[in-house]
Amino acid sequence: MEKIIELTAWTEENYGKKFWKCPRYAPKVSNGCKCFMWLSGYVKLLKQVGLVADEDAYEIGVKVKRPEPIAGTI
Repeated sequence: MEKIIELTAWTEENYGKKFWKCPRYAPKVSNGCKCFMWLSGYVKLLKQVGLVADEDAYEIGVKVKRPEPIAGTI
C-alpha cells in the first residue's frame, strides 16, 4: 500500500490550493487509481461530521497566496 501525497496546485483556476492524491492517480485509465481530494473538501467533511469547529477550519484550509509581481517584470 502506498501513502497518499499532498501537493499544491499552481494552475490559474486553483492557484495555491492544496490537494491529496494517490501516487498512482490515473482517473482516465480503467484500472487506474481515482483517489483525489481537495483539502477544502476534506475540511468541509470534517466540519460536517463535527470533528472540526468553524474557527479551526480556517487554519486547516489556508490557501497559499499568489505572490505579488515584482515591479518592472512581466
